[in-house]
Amino acid sequence: MTIIGDYIKFEDLFNRKTFINKPPLSAFTKGKNEINLSKRIYNNCMPIQTNKFYSNLLINDQQNPVWVYPYSINYHKLENDNDFFGLGINCNYSSNDNKKSNSNKFINKNCVTIQNTDIKPFIFSSIDFHTKNEMFMTLSNMKQMSLQIYLKKNQSQFIWFPVVQGMGMITAVYYNLIPKLQSEIGFKSIKQIPIYFNSHLSSTNKKKLIKKYSIVLQDNSKWLLYTTERYLVNSPENVINCLRIKDYHTIVGNLYSKGTIFQLIPDIFTNLKDVEEVDYSIGCYPIDCVLKFSNNDDYKDDNDYITTEKNNDINSKCVNNISDAKQNESYLMYDYQLGGHNNSEIPLIFILPHHQKLIDHNSMSKFKINSFVNSPVLGSMIGYLSSKIILKLTLPKENPFESQLGGYFNLQSNIKGSSQKLLTETINEVKEIANEEAITLIETFKDIGTMKDIREIGKQFYKYSWFLYCSYFILNDIELTIKLLPLIKDVFNKFINDTLFNDILQYDTKCGGLITSSQYTDNYYYNEHNYDYSYFIISSAIIGKIELLLLNDTKVNNNDLVKDYFNNTAYLWLDNKVVVEWCENLIRDYNNPSDTDEYYPSFRTFDWYHGHSWSIGLIEGMNGKEYYSSGEDLNSLYAVNLWGLVTENKNLINISRVQLSLLKCSINSYVQYYDIEQDKIQRYYNKDNIESIPRLFASNQVCGMLSDNKLLYKKLKGLEISSQSKIHLQHILPINPLTNWVRNNEFIENEYNTVIKELVSSLSKIDKRELHGYQYSMNKTFKTSFMINISSIRSKEAFQYLLKTMPKINELDKSQSLTWALLYAMSFRDADSELNIHHD
Repeated sequence: MTIIGDYIKFEDLFNRKTFINKPPLSAFTKGKNEINLSKRIYNNCMPIQTNKFYSNLLINDQQNPVWVYPYSINYHKLENDNDFFGLGINCNYSSNDNKKSNSNKFINKNCVTIQNTDIKPFIFSSIDFHTKNEMFMTLSNMKQMSLQIYLKKNQSQFIWFPVVQGMGMITAVYYNLIPKLQSEIGFKSIKQIPIYFNSHLSSTNKKKLIKKYSIVLQDNSKWLLYTTERYLVNSPENVINCLRIKDYHTIVGNLYSKGTIFQLIPDIFTNLKDVEEVDYSIGCYPIDCVLKFSNNDDYKDDNDYITTEKNNDINSKCVNNISDAKQNESYLMYDYQLGGHNNSEIPLIFILPHHQKLIDHNSMSKFKINSFVNSPVLGSMIGYLSSKIILKLTLPKENPFESQLGGYFNLQSNIKGSSQKLLTETINEVKEIANEEAITLIETFKDIGTMKDIREIGKQFYKYSWFLYCSYFILNDIELTIKLLPLIKDVFNKFINDTLFNDILQYDTKCGGLITSSQYTDNYYYNEHNYDYSYFIISSAIIGKIELLLLNDTKVNNNDLVKDYFNNTAYLWLDNKVVVEWCENLIRDYNNPSDTDEYYPSFRTFDWYHGHSWSIGLIEGMNGKEYYSSGEDLNSLYAVNLWGLVTENKNLINISRVQLSLLKCSINSYVQYYDIEQDKIQRYYNKDNIESIPRLFASNQVCGMLSDNKLLYKKLKGLEISSQSKIHLQHILPINPLTNWVRNNEFIENEYNTVIKELVSSLSKIDKRELHGYQYSMNKTFKTSFMINISSIRSKEAFQYLLKTMPKINELDKSQSLTWALLYAMSFRDADSELNIHHD
């Protein structure tokens, strides 16, 4: 535990036990996937992190790049290249002139990407690797935000690269090898320059241990390279390793290194103060990052607050300067674990734009440097000289289960007189629609067993369970609720048994996870597990909660229908251990809060540095990780939060709220662009010419696909309207109670006026005769989803559109019912004004 000031306690986010660490349900078929993983992965027998930033290094030839912002690194060992081999480093999107844009960034309205990332400015290698076949790579300690890379000749001769998200410099530690650095661009010059020593290097001998070089490449880019020896070489001259240019592409050392630390960074510094401070940190580097969280609501006893002694250590100052903490404030700390020979323990850490919006300025402002580095496509990264980065979070409210539909939901609140009468009439009309729609839903729901795609099955349960929610909580239709509840329980239970006994899902013993048995699905490769499984978790939570309320609600449990239901039901949903364990296995697969679980990795899909999940698992790609749907990403974390609420798992609720807070800020920084000009924090940094999302691209309002190296907004030729609709809807659907919290009214209004209004108009003009049936119904589905999306800003318009068009089941998104859509639109009415959304 870390104690902060008089108020704040930070605890390891993974320390609290959330689930019992036990094997997956025994009924799951066990097997090993056929994915080609490297044989040189050493992870202490723990499950493999399949979706983290470094997954390209785990599969096939391991040579596709991974991005650890602001750098990209890759294992460079090409079959047709015998001249360059080692660990390639790239940061060619870092401008040395803060006033200029990146010359190698390609920008147009549909794409932002970095060019020439395959050309490596630096490759760390060794003279002792005489050929590329004498070098091999091993990986170990693969964690949330870090891994350790080793380039080896043998067990005693190797280069160690501690790789941690946010690290300010590339660090390479040489053991029993003569250093060699290569450049595919070519070296123009290398020059040893003075280093600004501080008190921690007061001794003359210690000063001799560190050297600082300025390196200029043939493209005139400038880099700084620091070397730190562990001790002086025992020779009459007391020399240490010196670097020189051997040829156009090669720099070499002159001695075997015994733990020499090499630290490389682009020369981004604009003032002497920054240079002095960064020099002060040399010899210190991060090796891991531990996430710590403070939620003051957990600590009510005033006697339990403890203060730390104030001292001169820079990081103690950091944590002692949070002086304005209040009971309702929450903080997240990135606590970097350090290595090296520098007693200052002050590493250089870079943070992304969404961190800059959340940074706790009271505690962190004094550690900020004025220089910055450009990330590939996410904007400018600010440097901090601190081992602790503290963010101040605004968490979503803990709404009671009864208020989970959306909007301001209590439909009865503040409604009186004629408005109350109108509301009652409108709800009665929706109740009639619901009873008619239930007939169709029941018939189609019985066909779930014929479906093959696990996400499509999940959407059916999701649609049905929200319909059930509406019938019980809003329409107060006990008869309809009792009619639906046994059916969804029965079908859901059969599906769970199918996943267990008919091999729909299997437990993968190679990586530690639940995957579909078919190699032809994305799920098999750990793609989008959070998208797939969230639908089932939400559905199960709704079923279980409604059943418990029916049992304990004195207003209805004397109802004959309710009595008959409980007399005839074999089990309560949440009392069924198989059901509960099955759902919690799904959560453990994609959002497991424990880093000691022997069967599932912790937080498989969520990237704590980027603030969102990655869609891609064990599929290699030149552009690194990829992100498609912020709508389903939000749904996956909402599912965890809702399950915690239903099962009264406080730790699960707290962790999911932290993730949701990060996700909201990340989405509104990199996926939704409504605040690109208005956001005050963005403007504050822009006055220093620090680049954010290019405004030409931001005029699209959203990003279609976000990857480590590219932003894409691609409309398919000949299908411009439908493909553009899909781009926007993947960030809207599925709509859940937190959708409007992330997609606030300002953004929805702006997106609607600039893009969606025209799309809706175009979709309306398409004649049915111009398209085959499927495409026509898809276009109607797109339009209907767009209209539901504007409920929060045009409640009356959305409601009346739905009531007028009465879209059929195949004209709604597969996650939606008409009853739910109507009530969702109603939930955003202004309770203080005349309710006027009644259908004439």
